[in-house]
Amino acid sequence: MNIKNILLFMLLAVFLFPAAAQTSSTSSTSSQSTDLGLPATQFNMEGFPQWSKELRRAEVIAFGTFPFTMFIAITIMDSWRFYSHGWDMRYAPWPLKGAGAVDMSADDHKRVMLYAALGSFALAFTDFVIVQIKRSSARQREKFLPPGTPIIVRTPLDTANGDAEDAPLPGP
Repeated sequence: MNIKNILLFMLLAVFLFPAAAQTSSTSSTSSQSTDLGLPATQFNMEGFPQWSKELRRAEVIAFGTFPFTMFIAITIMDSWRFYSHGWDMRYAPWPLKGAGAVDMSADDHKRVMLYAALGSFALAFTDFVIVQIKRSSARQREKFLPPGTPIIVRTPLDTANGDAEDAPLPGP
């Protein structure tokens, strides 16, 4: 074995085996403590300002969509290279690539990363705009309600404080 294989095995051992051990452990949903013996608490987002919640949502969407936009950007770049080189099979996109395929240059790789990042941020910004439009229309609807109309706010059932005992059981 050469040094590269040993390093690769060590990296896999460090990153994959702890994740496999974590997913293989059994824990029931009714358990009120974590694996470390600490009490389980639910994270509460009430103390944060709205802008930080929106920023967190945008961050999750941007990083979550990045692998998909990266795949799409690579596919489009490969297809463009195939077209621009006169349909030469050495520049064929991924499913058609052969053994003698010409790889993308470093500049092409940088462009793909940039396009993927821009696509991810565009999706996050689109989600932000859609959520703002929905909130604005909900505020407008509330503004035109007759005085004294109750506004019903739905919240999840709090099972930690014993409210679940009085709740009806789901089912037929």
